[in-house]
Amino acid sequence: MSLKILLVHCSYRHYGGEDSVFFQEREALRSQLPADSVFEYHVQTPRLAPWLLMLQIIFPFMHSRQIARIIRNNNIHLVHVHNYFPLLTLSVFKTARKAGVVVVHTLHNYRWWCVGAELYRKEFGICELCVSSGHSMHAIAHSCYRNSRFQSLLSLWIMGMIKKKAFTKYIDYFIVLSSFQKSWVVAQGVPEKQLVVKSNGVSVIPQCASVDKKGFVFAGRLESSKGVEQLLRVWVEYDIKETLVIIGNGSLEKPLRKKYEHYSQIVFKGLCSPQETLSIIDRSRYLIHPSLWYETFGLTIAEALQLGVPVIGYAIGTRRELINDGVTGFLCQPETLGATLLKAISFTSYADLSENARQAGQRFSSENLVLRQLQLYRQWVIEKKG
Repeated sequence: MSLKILLVHCSYRHYGGEDSVFFQEREALRSQLPADSVFEYHVQTPRLAPWLLMLQIIFPFMHSRQIARIIRNNNIHLVHVHNYFPLLTLSVFKTARKAGVVVVHTLHNYRWWCVGAELYRKEFGICELCVSSGHSMHAIAHSCYRNSRFQSLLSLWIMGMIKKKAFTKYIDYFIVLSSFQKSWVVAQGVPEKQLVVKSNGVSVIPQCASVDKKGFVFAGRLESSKGVEQLLRVWVEYDIKETLVIIGNGSLEKPLRKKYEHYSQIVFKGLCSPQETLSIIDRSRYLIHPSLWYETFGLTIAEALQLGVPVIGYAIGTRRELINDGVTGFLCQPETLGATLLKAISFTSYADLSENARQAGQRFSSENLVLRQLQLYRQWVIEKKG
């Protein structure tokens, strides 16, 4: 059947993993479908005063009209929403539903249940207080969105408008990125029949042989939830002489650069292009993924594995599914990170570890995953018509 898709995404102010997935999936779908089959509606969150941003959120009619026009003028069958927050709000789901198309949404994070999106609170750790208590006012008390009570309140208001109807009325299917995430979401009351597990896809080709790989690399936002502070502290405490390359930017970049500027083995690269990031990972002996929250997936893990780079990560949430301890990398707890790093340095069968990682990474091949995605799309559209 002829299939026409509209991909919808709202980028945050800083480029991140959700943006990478959106653009990668767009290109993968376009490689499999005719030129006039894959459309997109992509907006960027502007740098505005909070009250101006709030006006755009309260009155999203421009986005609604444009999305409705694209659906109508191009005979769209299915709308796939990646990120809707903050600009698109409920309107994107409601508009698509009114147009009579299949509505799909990828749960890239936990924002439906947590205004901070990560189920994590600085200096506390994994936090499910709003979920377990049944109300979200704790988010205001703890300034969970951008360290601001006002912005946390605004975020709660937006989510309140969306969540009330979206699950049951406006969204047909949710794509989740792991079995762990699916189990967690089902526990929150989302019908299992609406959930489909489909990993994010990547396609990278290793250039550096395992014998030439050196040092360690961290790639991610420099924020508390990513565990970079603890990683650097352990690196110094255990006096590790191997090079540690830090890729990424964020609120912690300046203070961490200043604190560790005298340690020659710690190299801050700042924000790198996707190509440069992959090149650095490819040349590294290990990728370290010390994120302290559940993470819905872990794009850099999938990329590192395809590049034959074993991964060291915490046995938290999805990483238990992505890393096979002692086979494709090492799993540990935050308190055993130092010992695990020393174990990795002295590991005698690194070539086997690297090859195992490369083979395991093939399950995240974009080429294979996009074919499954198209199969799901067609199935859902047929069911809608029937």
